[in-house]
Amino acid sequence: MGGTIGMRHLPQGRPVRPIHPPLLPTLLVLAVAGIARAEDPDPNLPAQAETLLSTSAETEGHLQSDYLQKLIDEQTRLLAQLDKLCKSLARDGNLDGALAVKKRMALISTTVHDEKNTLAFAHLGADDIEKFLMSTTFMFHYPGGSRALRFGPHGTFNEGANDNENSWRLNGQKLELINSNHAVFSRWNCDPTTGDWTNERFGDVICTEELTLEAEKTDDSKN
Repeated sequence: MGGTIGMRHLPQGRPVRPIHPPLLPTLLVLAVAGIARAEDPDPNLPAQAETLLSTSAETEGHLQSDYLQKLIDEQTRLLAQLDKLCKSLARDGNLDGALAVKKRMALISTTVHDEKNTLAFAHLGADDIEKFLMSTTFMFHYPGGSRALRFGPHGTFNEGANDNENSWRLNGQKLELINSNHAVFSRWNCDPTTGDWTNERFGDVICTEELTLEAEKTDDSKN
């Protein structure tokens, strides 16, 4: 399978946009529901509850994917209709109208591109994400400075390691950076439209400051 993260070539999954305002509440409800089931492990939570929550989270993931795929299909249909209208306006000499439609189409096309990236990332497995991490140079931005960070195999770093970022691992689709005491120093989520990662500043992580892992952009991704 093939796909992209941040306009880089990656093994694909199946095929979101600054969503139209009326759709935001629906997606926010889905997102919050998913987050509620992805909280840090509670040692007092019975195994039966863990199973129920895990099953529900998986179902919610499928629902979100199905919803976003339908959204993409609708936007693609709309683009075809707008393209037909644009050509008709141009033939009739209404160039201002055609240009206005063209500008709106460009916005929708960008949105569809980002949605496909997001949905593709949701279907990527750990091996695919590992390949992306190890094939990309990241600029690690932290309060007071930045440095290059390059991921190596088996949780190692090829460049940029220190006591706080001593090793790494994947927890589902989240990236965890482990310190030299074997504790989770920071936990990260990927923005599939850019390939960048931002850290969670809550839960069991040690670092609560804002950090960023900025993916090196290829020449193709800059165009």
